Amino acid sequence: MTDLESTTDELSKSPATGFRAWEGFIFACLAGLGYSTANIFLRMVSDQDPAWVSCVKAIPTLVFVIPWLLLRYQKGHRTPPSRRLVLLMTAVSIVGHLAGNVVFQWSLGIIGLALAVPVTTGSMILASAVLGWWLLKEQVSNRTIVAILILLAAIVLLSFGSDEATESVLEDPDAAARSLKLATLSVLLVCGSGIGYALFGIVIRHCVQNGMSNPMVLFISSTIGFIVLLIATFISTDASVISNTSPEDLTYMLLAGVCNFQAFACLVVALRLLTVTSVNLLNSSQIAIAAIAGVVFFNEPITTPLVLGVMLTIAGVMTIGSARE
Repeated sequence: MTDLESTTDELSKSPATGFRAWEGFIFACLAGLGYSTANIFLRMVSDQDPAWVSCVKAIPTLVFVIPWLLLRYQKGHRTPPSRRLVLLMTAVSIVGHLAGNVVFQWSLGIIGLALAVPVTTGSMILASAVLGWWLLKEQVSNRTIVAILILLAAIVLLSFGSDEATESVLEDPDAAARSLKLATLSVLLVCGSGIGYALFGIVIRHCVQNGMSNPMVLFISSTIGFIVLLIATFISTDASVISNTSPEDLTYMLLAGVCNFQAFACLVVALRLLTVTSVNLLNSSQIAIAAIAGVVFFNEPITTPLVLGVMLTIAGVMTIGSARE
């Protein structure tokens, strides 16, 4: 879950047509499917330490991006980014991984996949609009304001069904007595996770627009993430969490990282071929996929607030996308 699409907004100013447009459509769908699959794998290890899961998830990106950087270096792209951008990217990577990835992973074990993904996505896009206006001095259109109101309504609506989701996810007979408080806390924290992702996306966009390449962004983010999350793992627990991780769970964590990197790569290609609105619309499919996967694969409850909240979140994503275009 990251607002990485903002790194390449400027690439879609001249959308393709014909066969190239269909190619963009396919890559946008693959991006949404990749993020959805990554979230499913993360839900499968939601009983593990969140910092450790997020740490392992960062490894595939680091492995894939190093050859990418070396290839660019061989092709003559050898100008290093400025120290200011590196320090800025380092700082926001710490915030993004701790306030974003760790909190999101924790929430999967409390409110489930069907609820965590739309709440995080809604709060992330909402915060992106506000932060873009505040930090980047971007104009806020009437359509953006409508989208913000839709997303706010979606988050409030989704929170109404959070206690039932918590009881189902925890599978604890004593959970009913504390599910409302725990669910409320989880929704608030996952909103904070969305804000962390939004700040991450804003800074990434700033760095890319000022000359930092996409692979360098990913290299700094994944390297800092791996180090910080490994330290956080030892602080929150002990070394036994590493040795006690089963090969099956470790595979799920790594596959989540592979899918996350694949989704980002597809998203970059899609944004070169389609408008931001089209990509946002297709990529928002991960919200619906998360809701369906949560219900089908993990027996998370279907509630009226969940169904309506997911629909409103998708509507908000579509509205904010067309406003940006």
